[in-house]
Amino acid sequence: MIVSSSIDKKIIFWDVMSKIAKQVIHLDKVSVEWLVYSVDYWVLFASSYEKYLQAFSFDTNDCYEAGKLLGHTATITAMEILKDTPMIVTVDEINFVKTWDIRDFRCV
Repeated sequence: MIVSSSIDKKIIFWDVMSKIAKQVIHLDKVSVEWLVYSVDYWVLFASSYEKYLQAFSFDTNDCYEAGKLLGHTATITAMEILKDTPMIVTVDEINFVKTWDIRDFRCV
């Protein structure tokens, strides 16, 4: 599986072997600029030119929006999962850095 995003406001999950889109998530506002995935927690984070991140969780067949990380007062410009931890770091355009615990977004 591979995930793509673009200015068309879609996140697309592709089956690499069949080259077929398995799921498409249509976003309401703006295009996705960043995607990061936590292998340990099966959570995908998407950042658009907004002040929040969207979290998408996986079960065995589907991906669904699990929530949002709210708290920045400026547009998020970068994010990264911290390896071997349940944390994601975000930075906004005024250089405010936040860390978030991502365990609450995993599929149970």
